[in-house]
Amino acid sequence: NAEIDSLNSKVENLSIELEKVRQRSSNFERSYQEQVVIAQRATTEKDDRERYYSDLVDKLMNEGKSLKKLNELYEKRQEDDTQAIMRLETEVSTVKTSLAESNALSSQLNEEIQNMKDEIVKLEEEKKELTQLSSIASASPGSAVEKALQKKGQSIIQMYSDYTNIQEQLILEQKKTRELSEALTTFKFELENYAPQIQQRNEEYNQLLEENHYIMEQLKLSQTEIQRLSQIKENVEAENTELTNRNDKLQNEKEMYVEHNTSLMRQIEELRKGGPSSPVISAADADGVIPRDLDGLYRLSFNLRSEKNILLKKIKTLESEIGSLQELLSQKDSENKNAVQEISRLQQNQRQLHARLESLEQEKRLYQERTLRSSLSDQGSPSRLSSSVFNLSSNIQSDEKLQAEYQDIKNRLEIALGEIKVRDENIQKANLELTALRYEKTQFSLERKHWEDRCKVLQSHYDMKEEEVQNIKQILRQTQRLNEQMEKQMIKDEDNKLTLNSELTNVKNELNIRQAKWEEIQNNFNKEMENLLAAKEKAESVARDSQQLSEENKRLEREITE
Repeated sequence: NAEIDSLNSKVENLSIELEKVRQRSSNFERSYQEQVVIAQRATTEKDDRERYYSDLVDKLMNEGKSLKKLNELYEKRQEDDTQAIMRLETEVSTVKTSLAESNALSSQLNEEIQNMKDEIVKLEEEKKELTQLSSIASASPGSAVEKALQKKGQSIIQMYSDYTNIQEQLILEQKKTRELSEALTTFKFELENYAPQIQQRNEEYNQLLEENHYIMEQLKLSQTEIQRLSQIKENVEAENTELTNRNDKLQNEKEMYVEHNTSLMRQIEELRKGGPSSPVISAADADGVIPRDLDGLYRLSFNLRSEKNILLKKIKTLESEIGSLQELLSQKDSENKNAVQEISRLQQNQRQLHARLESLEQEKRLYQERTLRSSLSDQGSPSRLSSSVFNLSSNIQSDEKLQAEYQDIKNRLEIALGEIKVRDENIQKANLELTALRYEKTQFSLERKHWEDRCKVLQSHYDMKEEEVQNIKQILRQTQRLNEQMEKQMIKDEDNKLTLNSELTNVKNELNIRQAKWEEIQNNFNKEMENLLAAKEKAESVARDSQQLSEENKRLEREITE
């Protein structure tokens, strides 16, 4: 009966342990659901992060394409500006050449005018001489000269008026030439003023080329960073796949443990239904050992706890899991303390039992000695012998009771020793689990630190990319402002160019007209000079004739006087 009671108490203890296992299993299921929610949240955050990085990569690629298009447009516009500047320089050189030719022509015309003035002065001197000769000579030769000039269709007054008109035209031409020279000087000064602007435009172009080169380098760096982020994304996806597989494995282990729990509950129900008359308990009474099914049930319960703890150790990967592990560690510490206290109590009970056994043995020896002495002292009297026999039989009965009590105490001691052995094994397993949990906690702490470092690195890279994007946007805005300024300056330059072209065309036309007039005036002047030379020769011949006539007249007068 005592053995049955102890077995029933063990069954009750196992039932209590089963309830604890069920509670821990429910706690495990709740923690597992929380871990599933955390895994889903982590997967959602990963998907959001992937979408964000994908959008960021697309945005950077679009901005790179727009920058490339803007660069192409800017290079094309710069080529057009270069060609326009070359055309403008060609036209400026043409204007300078025309100006040099006009200056040379003006100097040549001035020389010719000066020569004509000298010729006119000579003609006036000859005219004075002719006038003096005509005053000296008779009136007929002068009238002859006048008639000769009239026959030619010109007179001295008309020639002088023509000379005056030519001189006025020459003054007008000199004035126009001076105005043209001033206009050309102003144009040259404007070109010289425009040269710094061209140089500034060239410097801006070189600066924009450097900025373009810098932007291209930044784009290359961005592409490299995008490739690196893509690699990180692939690694994260691989890790997510690994975590998903691990989650599936843990789910399978959970189902297996649930099946073990169900089987354990079924075995306990069967054991409860069997009662004291169960064949298992009968076998236990017959053999005097712990039944095999109960031992297996106890080992199964203990293995279920250990496997559950191992499963908790495997699935806890974040800070909340580390907290759970710490709670489990504190629980194991308290269990170890309780186990140590229980072992101390059992050892104390063992010492008490040994002391009691020793006292009982000593009492037995003393009683045997006392009975033996009393039997030896009372051998002569039958009444005393019968009383001693009765006392001996009673002593034997009490000795049998003591022997039964001793056997009971011995059996209890063996049971206590078995329990102590089981407790020691449980303590050793609990210490192993505690060591494994501490190692797993260290590993999780290192892994958490690793992930925190990776998150910091990713955040720093993200901040760097954001800063680079802001810098690129700022450079784009500056480039757009420069392009707008250059477009305005180009429009202004185009207007100035059209104005200069129109002025240059007007100057060229004016030069052509004046050159044509000058050629016409020069031809008329040459003709008039030829006529004047012919008139001069005729005047000389008339002067010679008049001189001959005067000499002849003098000769005749001498002859008359003689």
